[in-house]
Amino acid sequence: MKEIEFCKSFFVKLFFTIMLVLLYHGSIFGQSAGKETKSDCWIWIDAKTGKQVPTKPRGSDVDLDGKHAFNSKSGKNYFLDDNGNWRDSKTGQSIPTTPHGSDVDLDGKHAFNPKTGQNFVRVPCPLSTTSTTPESPKVSSLTPGWSGMYLVAVSS
Repeated sequence: MKEIEFCKSFFVKLFFTIMLVLLYHGSIFGQSAGKETKSDCWIWIDAKTGKQVPTKPRGSDVDLDGKHAFNSKSGKNYFLDDNGNWRDSKTGQSIPTTPHGSDVDLDGKHAFNPKTGQNFVRVPCPLSTTSTTPESPKVSSLTPGWSGMYLVAVSS
């Protein structure tokens, strides 16, 4: 009987330890712990310098203000958001762009400007850096575990 209780206790503790680790690392909900991702935010950078370059919606003409564009074939209007992303004015969805004067490769991630000889690469937007020091985790409880170890519930 003691062996059954030991096994139950061991597996319960193991289960909660694994759950805490998964929760802390964000894997259980498909999140990256403490890391901001912007899956619909992309920028073009110069492959040589790594600096962001101006873009325009593919197949569109940009207005003189540089913040609005129109695609005469599709009839769609676009706007440049505060992060420098072009978005569909009707849906707000991020749209494919190209560096000015460039031809985009079939993979959609590389472009070349034949006039300047520049190569460009499409990369995810940089993560916002609101804080340089991550917040320390808050310990909410200590539970004695097996082999003298403690289970720590952590929240951030």
